[in-house]
Amino acid sequence: MAHITLTLKNPAGDILATYTLDSSGAPLQIEAVNNVYYEFAEAGGRGPAAVSGTRSGDDLVVSIDNDNRLIIKDYFTNGQGALVGMQADGTPYIYPVVD
Repeated sequence: MAHITLTLKNPAGDILATYTLDSSGAPLQIEAVNNVYYEFAEAGGRGPAAVSGTRSGDDLVVSIDNDNRLIIKDYFTNGQGALVGMQADGTPYIYPVVD
């Protein structure tokens, strides 16, 4: 399965952190960061087709292609930044989050 890059960016587009997500082992766990958005990209720079977030207590469990790959700890108490991917035409797409 393809590796996915997760980049945390502030509203100005500055990169604050970068992570690599894969389907091996347990999901990556990161702390939520206030005032950022979470950008997901495959090798070609486009966002994955199937990304969704589901609430688990105060955390957000992010599934990519129906595989839990990421847990954002305290997402619902610290920021709730958008989950974003770039479409083929270069426009951003906001992935759904279920509360």
